[in-house]
Amino acid sequence: MIEVKVGTEKFKKWTDASVKRDIDNASCSFSLSSDEYRFKAGDEIKILVDGALWVDGFVDSVTGDSSYSGISYSYSGRDKVMDLLDSSLPDGVKNFKAGMDLVLIINKILKSIGLNVPVKNEAGSIKPFDYIELIAGDAGSSAFDLIQGYARKRGVMINSDGQGIKLFRINSGIVPVFNFTTKKGTEGTILSSNMEIDISERFQKYVCKSQAQLEDEFSEATVFRKGDSEDKSIRNSRYYEFVAEESMTTKECRQRAIEEMNIRKARSLKYTIEVPFHSQNKMIYDIGYGARIDDEILGVSGTFLIKSVEFKESLSGETTSLVLTYPDAYAIDSSIMQKAEKKADISRYLAERDKEI
Repeated sequence: MIEVKVGTEKFKKWTDASVKRDIDNASCSFSLSSDEYRFKAGDEIKILVDGALWVDGFVDSVTGDSSYSGISYSYSGRDKVMDLLDSSLPDGVKNFKAGMDLVLIINKILKSIGLNVPVKNEAGSIKPFDYIELIAGDAGSSAFDLIQGYARKRGVMINSDGQGIKLFRINSGIVPVFNFTTKKGTEGTILSSNMEIDISERFQKYVCKSQAQLEDEFSEATVFRKGDSEDKSIRNSRYYEFVAEESMTTKECRQRAIEEMNIRKARSLKYTIEVPFHSQNKMIYDIGYGARIDDEILGVSGTFLIKSVEFKESLSGETTSLVLTYPDAYAIDSSIMQKAEKKADISRYLAERDKEI
């Protein structure tokens, strides 16, 4: 159930309602439609999914439509983390000293723009930045750009948990928390599924080169560092070279190359399923978790990573749309990638597709 709270008032029963969270977007978004409830643009709003707080944010836009059949109002917005994504980086927090902790940097930036949200570190120990790493924001960059750039260098993901910012990693091996099948009569029955594969943005070899810090007068061997990774599933005539966001060590360059490879791999596969309700075994669906798939119709089976969750509610009932990708997506640990390759199987889907071609 999708429930909305504005102040002390509670609202239910929507013509249409949608709440979405995605690994690639740090802010959670929502849209609501009703012919009965009315909010104002700028209203602070809390959205609960099956009783759990999922969005603590604001209404961005309001649309009203009228016809002979009646009046309909549509509302859309995002959680409070949106202000971090939209705001520019103030001058006072464009530079940081070496040795600072990522959580401390985030809190200083939040304070500089007046955003009071908690920061939860579920990523464990995060190595502070050392003297060769220039912690500085470019003119005109967003407050989030600086945070995301340095989180990448530590293999840390940033997302909203509905109330504030959550730091986490996807490198401990993906295990299935949810189960979905095309067999009717089970809690995780797949109502519909869709598979999209596009490898046009993927390469066989990725080379990440560190940015130089010439003002520190390091030798060339120290300044020009690089690391690489290989995607053996792609033909070897495809080569991609890029410059890191900031100065990096050789090890960090290699991790950044692996991350770039996995992000592109993740985006090349879009397996979408529609399932009933918003939770399974009293656990609400969420990004970053593993899901066991047994799709006999499309020929997809194994463990996949939940990349995106969209809760939906209408007059016809409750459903959830899940976008899943490879289990090693976003990981920077090569040993985990090798193990994960065996977990997700889309070979039957590809075999059936090739037959049709």
